[in-house]
Amino acid sequence: MKISLLLRLLPAMLLLSYSVDAQDSFLSDYKMKWKNAAAYTLEFAKAMPEDHYGYTPTAVEMTFREQLKHMAGNMVWLSSSYLDGSKTHIDPSKSGSTKKEIIAMLEKGICVCIADD
Repeated sequence: MKISLLLRLLPAMLLLSYSVDAQDSFLSDYKMKWKNAAAYTLEFAKAMPEDHYGYTPTAVEMTFREQLKHMAGNMVWLSSSYLDGSKTHIDPSKSGSTKKEIIAMLEKGICVCIADD
């Protein structure tokens, strides 16, 4: 009887251990890829002259400034909502609009995304 129960539970235990390993692998891969994407984003934000932060390709598009703020908000929301469940006090809509303030906000958002390093 005990062997029969063990044989029925063994596949479930194997699947559970596989899903835990897969999640750890996903988070590890995510953080590595995120660091690369974050470095590129910061490089672009720093390279753009501040007087061009208001640039928009068309009237209906976001400005460069608005796009960076949007990205920061999304990275914080996605990470806190789907990866670790923690809430932050970073609110891009209430942040400043200078190049220095936006870069600082992006850096804080990136830290939220890779918090467990």
